[in-house]
Amino acid sequence: SYKEESSIYPLQTPNKSMRYLVIHLLFLLLAVGLNYQTIQYGLSYREGKAAYAETLNYRQRLLDPQEWLNKDAIRAKMATMKAEAQRLAEVKRKGMQYFYLHLLLILLYLGSLYAFYRKDKNRMLLVITLITAALACLPSGLLSPMLEIGAAEHNLDIGEIPISARVLEMNVQVEVRQAFAGDMYFYYQSKSVVELIQLLFRQHNWLVGAAILLFSVLFPLGKIISTYYMALRPASGNRTLSFFVEKSGKWSMADVFVVAVFLAYLAFSNIQSGIQTESNTLPGLYFFLSYCLLSIMASTFFASAKNKAKQH
Repeated sequence: SYKEESSIYPLQTPNKSMRYLVIHLLFLLLAVGLNYQTIQYGLSYREGKAAYAETLNYRQRLLDPQEWLNKDAIRAKMATMKAEAQRLAEVKRKGMQYFYLHLLLILLYLGSLYAFYRKDKNRMLLVITLITAALACLPSGLLSPMLEIGAAEHNLDIGEIPISARVLEMNVQVEVRQAFAGDMYFYYQSKSVVELIQLLFRQHNWLVGAAILLFSVLFPLGKIISTYYMALRPASGNRTLSFFVEKSGKWSMADVFVVAVFLAYLAFSNIQSGIQTESNTLPGLYFFLSYCLLSIMASTFFASAKNKAKQH
């Protein structure tokens, strides 16, 4: 029956159930640690890159007298910024290592528990597995930076600048040629989903911020938690949660949000503006995408298990 198939110990023998719970708990423990490291490295990279871009911001450089007069100071500054760029690249590399470890852990978890499913053909076991994997992706998906975009020019040469002055009752005109070594940033932004929502609220874009929060975060999160509860406690017969699980999918726009971010990435990376643009997807986007896909799969198998139970 549906109740029997959906038990919290959904396998045929106590030994199999114990092995399943051990794998389940071990996965959650490792996922917590990897989520923490992924988020920390992502935020460290984002904060460092934002400070790097701010130091090389075009307003800062154009209004800095040393940029115009002290070439030795500029060479020392560029050497420092080059070292900082190398440090940021190393931080990003380490963050990507934790991203790949996290991805490998999820694949191993899904693969090992799929072996249980193949033998027992228990759909609720598969639902619980997929939901757990989805929830393991959610913290990094919400808190890690998901996209960085920037506009900069390398070794900007602004040509000859005419300067007029009155000296001893005479008008003097000279032309100064100026080139700025290294990068000059005109724009840089990198946000996580949570930071994007906070930014929209701070800018009083209440409607857009509330829509993203509700339809891209709260609805899919509520759906996946409800599905988890219904999978573990089918005997409760909670019609409200059952209705929410089955009908809330069309109100969840997390997948639409991910597609919009990808489109923004593609549009910015191919923009023809006359200056160099950079656009990079970061681990937060892929974790959020994984969360969306796994939650959709879990809902699909949940509906299939429920329909099978009705047929019996």
